[in-house]
Amino acid sequence: MDDDQEQPGNRNQPYRGNRPYRDQLRAELARRGLSGPRLAGVVARDLMRFFRPRKAWRLACELSQEQAAERFNLITGDPLMPMTGRRIGDYERWPADSGVRAGVPVLKTLADVYGTTWDQLVDVQDLAHMPDSDVVEYVERGSYLAVPLTRVGVPAPAAPVRAAPRGRSRKDQVIITVAAESQEFGEWVGMSEVADTTIEHYSAQVQRLSLDAAFCHEGPVPLLLELRRLRDGVASRLRGHQRLEQARDLYLVAAQVCGLLAWLTGDVGNYRAADTHAWTAWMCAEEANHDGARAWVRVTQAGLAYWDGRYIESAQLAEDGLRYPSADLGRTFLELFRARSLARVGRRDEASQALNLADAERGRVSAPDLLGGVWGMTPARYHGYVAMTRTLTDDQPGAIASAAQAIASLEEAPAEERELYFGVHAHLDQALVHLRQPDEDLEGAASALRPVLDLPADLRIDPVSQVLARIRGSLALPRYASTPLAQDLQEEIESYTREAIPRQLRA
Repeated sequence: MDDDQEQPGNRNQPYRGNRPYRDQLRAELARRGLSGPRLAGVVARDLMRFFRPRKAWRLACELSQEQAAERFNLITGDPLMPMTGRRIGDYERWPADSGVRAGVPVLKTLADVYGTTWDQLVDVQDLAHMPDSDVVEYVERGSYLAVPLTRVGVPAPAAPVRAAPRGRSRKDQVIITVAAESQEFGEWVGMSEVADTTIEHYSAQVQRLSLDAAFCHEGPVPLLLELRRLRDGVASRLRGHQRLEQARDLYLVAAQVCGLLAWLTGDVGNYRAADTHAWTAWMCAEEANHDGARAWVRVTQAGLAYWDGRYIESAQLAEDGLRYPSADLGRTFLELFRARSLARVGRRDEASQALNLADAERGRVSAPDLLGGVWGMTPARYHGYVAMTRTLTDDQPGAIASAAQAIASLEEAPAEERELYFGVHAHLDQALVHLRQPDEDLEGAASALRPVLDLPADLRIDPVSQVLARIRGSLALPRYASTPLAQDLQEEIESYTREAIPRQLRA
């Protein structure tokens, strides 16, 4: 019998983790903005006050033991050794006398069922009774124990201590650690039993996360952590055995996941860590032997190099990406990035030629974008990048027209499908053009900047801060500096930068 029976008393009253308690908890967390896997994780951690971790996670997902067993069997696809609801309950009670120990492979599959990682399904009581080899694997996975291993009588394996450089914050260290884990994944990529439905599930997840990154409802840091969990799930599958075509599909998903990790890590201002994610994405694209993935990884690398101030390298990366055939808008993206980088170093004629080539590539597209979202090219993004480049080449009328097209494209889309940052950049370009007009339209610049300066702190990414710094430099010119409006805008830009994500991570 499933042991999920309600606690004594009124079944409609919240009591020690019962259904009304969980419903009330979810409603409160939803009001605070949590959703999806993040909400389930917080619910699970709360339920661990009343239940063992495996049961807490199952209840956080609102699954009965039989439902959990059904999902387990769907993932493993093994008809000879099917999971049962009774065995799920045995695993949840261990190490009590009536329980059964789940090995690490079973824990990993349970983690896939609940949308978490296997180390979240064990606690100190489990570790005190697990074999040493399982504890070592737990530690090597990089988990953080609630108490030291010595407290549970298991010797911790010796491992080098990596000290954070002086002045580096704990939050920033998290970003660097996630990048280091991608590097470790990339280093064994050259080496390699998975249900096809699992790969389809991973593909759907990465597409959703790419769209979330484009629409940016929650900000980059929560998405980065979701991508980290997905990357680890794909990596664990690749460490097993699978058919060749499955391995290629998994490497393609891995390339996409690490590419998105690179993009978002750049948004929070750590370009060295972002380059590490991008390198791993490239290794995975090579193993997948997928030209479309190669092209999109080069898009990502070119973008990172640009915002890191490596403009010539950015143009070279974009040019290299054009060597790989793709029927989607990846090549258009590459030409736009090449044009922007060339314009940034003053090579205006070449930048204009690259813009023409981007328009030609756009006319030859015959397939949907490989992933969509961040790895995709909507009309708003296209016109936004054109506006950015025309601003850099001092083509003021062209920049104004392209920025207006970008904003109009965004406004035509449903509210839930508007890509936040491309509207932001279009407003920034409008502001730059207004400041460079012969009639010095400071009021127009201020109006264009308002949607940008009103962004919540958790959405203030590094590339936007960089453009605002250029605008602030223009506001400091003699023709503006003494005006009250310019001074107010400079003060707002300084406040924006002080509260932006990169500064938060270093604080």
